[in-house]
Amino acid sequence: MKFSVIIPIYNSGKYLSTTIESVINQDYPLNDISIILINDGSTDNSEKICHAYLEKLPETIIYRKINNSGPSVARNIGLSCVPISTDYVVFLDADDKLSLDYLNNAFLFFTANPTVNIAVSPIVYFGRVQGEHKLNYRFSSKNDRVIDITREYSSPHFYIGGTILQARVLNDLGLTFRSDISFFEDAFFVNQFILSVEKYGLIKNSIYFYRKREEQNSLVDINWEKRDRYIPLLKKSYMPLLKLSIEMDNNSFPYVSYLIIYHLRLFLISKNYSKMLDVLEESEVEEFIYLMRLLLGKIEDKYILKQNFNTIEKKVLLKVKYGKQYDVNKFTSFRKIIIEKLRLKYLYYQIEGTSFNREVFVKYKNKLIPCTIKNSEELVVQQFAITTTQKRFEFIVDIPWYISKFELCVKENEEITSTRKVNLLTKLISTIKKELISKQLEN
Repeated sequence: MKFSVIIPIYNSGKYLSTTIESVINQDYPLNDISIILINDGSTDNSEKICHAYLEKLPETIIYRKINNSGPSVARNIGLSCVPISTDYVVFLDADDKLSLDYLNNAFLFFTANPTVNIAVSPIVYFGRVQGEHKLNYRFSSKNDRVIDITREYSSPHFYIGGTILQARVLNDLGLTFRSDISFFEDAFFVNQFILSVEKYGLIKNSIYFYRKREEQNSLVDINWEKRDRYIPLLKKSYMPLLKLSIEMDNNSFPYVSYLIIYHLRLFLISKNYSKMLDVLEESEVEEFIYLMRLLLGKIEDKYILKQNFNTIEKKVLLKVKYGKQYDVNKFTSFRKIIIEKLRLKYLYYQIEGTSFNREVFVKYKNKLIPCTIKNSEELVVQQFAITTTQKRFEFIVDIPWYISKFELCVKENEEITSTRKVNLLTKLISTIKKELISKQLEN
């Protein structure tokens, strides 16, 4: 099985060697790997680094230099350079890196799942910010698995970094990255592919290491300062993708609806909304809200209500959709409980967390342990000419040491409702895994 790894490069000389080495040092035969370096008009030492690797590994490295044209054009040039013998294409950004078992794990996955044409892996941040990508919840099962988007619509995929696509299907579909948009082009590309094949794989034990630059000058960092990040995103990306899912008539509409709402949440983050007000004129902000309302009008409320984010943000979206006078009492109660800290004390565990419900309980064997409310705060969001408030409560509870599995519950309408199951052993394993990842980053 042969892999081609496409790396678009623009002024990434500071990190480029680390990125290339993460491919060269894979636990996989180097003669079955092609590394395609596309220099998108870099003005730093990126070209020098590319030539050094080309001279060192002429059978492995494919190098092209183009005038600065943006990541879409660079990736499309990379696709045109993929050798005909390639089985799978991998995309890697020039400041990120792959875990050293990435390609071998992909080989094992596609060998076991020959009818799956695309697969992704967990993302772990390193550099200025460390931690896991929010979409890593998809990898909670013990083994690799396959997501059928027509059945599991609440597992969206956006990023191109680390995504592995079957070259034959990619060629048959004739997909290319859109150069008429400067944001969401990778998400649009990868979801065109996913909508066509209706499923994608999850390779659990591989890691795509996503660098958060200390200098905060990556495309993702500066995109909020660009006008194309706002109205064109709704007009040229969200709406066409929603229309495409309708035209395909393959029950992918719920998946795309959930995906768009998940991504739209970015505009509700205070710093992003403030940046929009700085970048756009007042009339443009009004047009953005109008287009947002049109978009939300095409999407059922349940794809808002089932999102895994704060109830206050859902209220804002619903108020934008229906107008300022939307009756928030119709809104489904928010039951999410977040565990912030877990400590092992003498003969008991101590858990601290947050909830949007005042009454929180630990339940095991039909017994209830009430949590103590430490503090509460009122969250206020004022966006899109709408003010929304919500109370959040901090709680603490002690659990006997012999209880390893339990449920976290809230009291609603005089009924106890379970919100999540907790396995302390699994949490311990997760903690150990994070420590191992940290050690791998140090190396």
